[in-house]
Amino acid sequence: MKSASWILLPALLLGTTVAQARDIYCDMKGGGSPNRVRDWYVVIDKARTPQLPGSKKPSIGCGVSFSSVGGMYRPLELVTKPTLGEVKTGRNSIHYRSSKSGEDFLSIRLHEVGRTGSLTSGVFQYRIHVVDRPL
Repeated sequence: MKSASWILLPALLLGTTVAQARDIYCDMKGGGSPNRVRDWYVVIDKARTPQLPGSKKPSIGCGVSFSSVGGMYRPLELVTKPTLGEVKTGRNSIHYRSSKSGEDFLSIRLHEVGRTGSLTSGVFQYRIHVVDRPL
């Protein structure tokens, strides 16, 4: 039985290595320091199709996760709410989605412990370009 699995495993691996083009639904330009506006490109929910083999539902929205050397000492704070779409914040992440195309904006405040143990915070701003076709 062992020899059959050694033959079957490489055959399965070879069959799954075919490259397939997938649609891109989220992209962000810019990053790093909090004193700059980032351009975030998001595809509306209606224009998405399932991307994983066997999946019947497409992904919903786009997310950004934050990390810090010293960790976060407070949850993310929503400073400016988007007007076109909706946003959900977690302890260290944001998730945005929209069913309408157009321009949107949001900003959050991140509270973190710095390298020296000092408590700092910064505002991150996102100019969101919601489009009706994959990127």
